[in-house]
Amino acid sequence: MTGRSLGEVTIAPLKMCAVRGRPKSGRVWKSVKQQRYNSIKQDKGLRKKYKERRATEDEVRRVRELDKRIREARAARKQEKRLREEDRRQKKLENEKRSEIVVPIKNPAKIKRLKKSQLKTVVKR
Repeated sequence: MTGRSLGEVTIAPLKMCAVRGRPKSGRVWKSVKQQRYNSIKQDKGLRKKYKERRATEDEVRRVRELDKRIREARAARKQEKRLREEDRRQKKLENEKRSEIVVPIKNPAKIKRLKKSQLKTVVKR
């Protein structure tokens, strides 16, 4: 041993290490890595029993199936609503056409004499 002994107390020699200055990035709160991350030993954790794993998998499968059914039901409701609105729009157009009062213009020269607001109502069919 290279340390000196003073009676019963032994003094170990101090390790000489290079003094690190302030980091270039300015992040003084960051600590210096002592070892690589992959050299740290990690345990695999507790392994669940087969029945417990199977139960959790079944539960997850059930939840996903329920979620899928809810999404499909929502999509079906949206589709039905869209179809109803389209039917309503079609019926409205048919009713408007049926309720129109059509007056055929026999004299085409009459169109030239019409006012601007009346010209907007003229439709060629």
